[in-house]
Amino acid sequence: MQNVSKNLLLQSLPENVSELLGRHLRKALLPSQSVIYEPGDIPAEVYFPETAAISLVVVFSNGTFAEAAMVGRDGMLGGFSTLHDQRVAYRAVVQIKGLNRGYVAGYCGRVMRAASGSLLQHRNL
Repeated sequence: MQNVSKNLLLQSLPENVSELLGRHLRKALLPSQSVIYEPGDIPAEVYFPETAAISLVVVFSNGTFAEAAMVGRDGMLGGFSTLHDQRVAYRAVVQIKGLNRGYVAGYCGRVMRAASGSLLQHRNL
């Protein structure tokens, strides 16, 4: 990847997959407290946080909520949901503002299919 990402998941990808993704990743600042997804949304973008931290919050029917997970520079958000236009069951909220690399969700399936052989052989994922 030309501009080396600080996201550890992106860094661990085989070179051919990294190059394929790198052409389409865009860098953006995620403001603190911005909501990325709401329950029931179909993700429109895949996120690879570099310096941001994103909380995944479960919202209960009575309006209460609980943080269920956190995504940081070692992971991604929205990648698996975008493969099958799957609705998310959580709210995703930026807890710590920071940089992110991302791409439009429709591209995810094409990359995964093109790189499936390399990804299956890659043992660090």
